[in-house]
Amino acid sequence: MQSIKVTKHWRISRILKEIPDSVELFLEYNLDCFSCDASDTERLNQGLESHGYTETQINEFVERLQQMIDKIQQVKLTPVATPDKTIQVTEDGTKIAGLLFTTQAIQAISELNQDSKDFFCIKVTAGGCSGYSYEYDYYETQPDNSETFTLTDSLELALDLYSYHKLKGSTVDFKFALKDSGLKIINPNSKTACHCGKSVGF
Repeated sequence: MQSIKVTKHWRISRILKEIPDSVELFLEYNLDCFSCDASDTERLNQGLESHGYTETQINEFVERLQQMIDKIQQVKLTPVATPDKTIQVTEDGTKIAGLLFTTQAIQAISELNQDSKDFFCIKVTAGGCSGYSYEYDYYETQPDNSETFTLTDSLELALDLYSYHKLKGSTVDFKFALKDSGLKIINPNSKTACHCGKSVGF
């Protein structure tokens, strides 16, 4: 695998996508680029310069990003144990891939799959008020770099390795309410949560 070289000219959105834990570095520098609309177009040096950071500080920021992406690359090259695919049914729900899906959640996920797609993916991504957001959607084919687990007779749960570790131990529920209905993830690994309920920090 060819080494990836991070530069100060990378768009911030690319950094957040390829190095999710860069959120922690942005927070350390008192930057909330992960929740800024300009991240899709603004480059790293532009963003840091606009907040008064010097060339030396920008280079240090890039060096730390490089260390992060080198670690990601090394993990991809290192064989990992196959995640536990045991399915355990309890009175609280069904444990799959280290997650507890309530009966309501599994029922809702199945019923909302109107196009009868084969995979349901939950992903932890950089973004939102607190640094990270949960994304979920249905796919016809298995998402890249994901491990699959049997969710129902006709639907597989897909998780990438990063999301698998961030989500492990969580409860996935579905709330029916007048306001803010939908899938809810109660994650014991999160340290902060936004009042909107859609963003968390680790």
